[in-house]
Amino acid sequence: MSTENLTYSLGAGEPTLTPQYPAPPCGGAPGGTGTIVIDDVPSGDNTYGCNDSATAHGTFKLVLGDDVSYQRVTSNFPTSSPYFGTWRYTPDIAQVDLHQLGTGYDGHMWFTHQYATNDVWHEVTAIWTPDPSLLPTEPTTAHFDVYVHLPSHGGQATVQYTGHSGGDGGGDSHSCSINQAGGNGSDTWKELGSLPLSKGAYLTADNLSSSGTGDADVTFDAIALVPVSSGVPGVCGWGH
Repeated sequence: MSTENLTYSLGAGEPTLTPQYPAPPCGGAPGGTGTIVIDDVPSGDNTYGCNDSATAHGTFKLVLGDDVSYQRVTSNFPTSSPYFGTWRYTPDIAQVDLHQLGTGYDGHMWFTHQYATNDVWHEVTAIWTPDPSLLPTEPTTAHFDVYVHLPSHGGQATVQYTGHSGGDGGGDSHSCSINQAGGNGSDTWKELGSLPLSKGAYLTADNLSSSGTGDADVTFDAIALVPVSSGVPGVCGWGH
């Protein structure tokens, strides 16, 4: 723990605020005309002075827990416990460790911590879904290069992103693990690679991992889907 001795004279003005990190970017998504941008807050929100820099092209939602209830009948709750046999709804726990910061794309991002794969009680799943009107109907597909925004700070874990191509049953899925600390203190758009998408496509990420201990931060921020005419491998080697 470090300490600092600060002294001010009577009547002195408020000290100048020195930000530890640069102001978040307002806008600056990759691509141009036709790019689908999905942020992590609804349209119309003014965060950190950033009015919506791009028209909303889809929806973002967070799913807490695994959406089931469980009965306390394990060894942690013996028959003598007043909780034995009672039921608990997992999202009640997950929301306790869900937070937000004024950083990231357009000045806002969500964060939680990374937990073990079987810790469904702390599970938080982010889902980015493009507006179906912007995608063709199966079997026709359109190729999009997938980008995720990594804030300048707040991300520490390696997180798996999964792209679902759309169509019946969600279509094919393609996964890739990204180190969210890869921006090294700068806001970064990470290019995952291209996928063929149709109506019903979506991207997911969550905070569970075989190496999760409840310590490393996991962030959920904006994504961008940039139309391309041919496959782009990106860091995930997708290139479909």
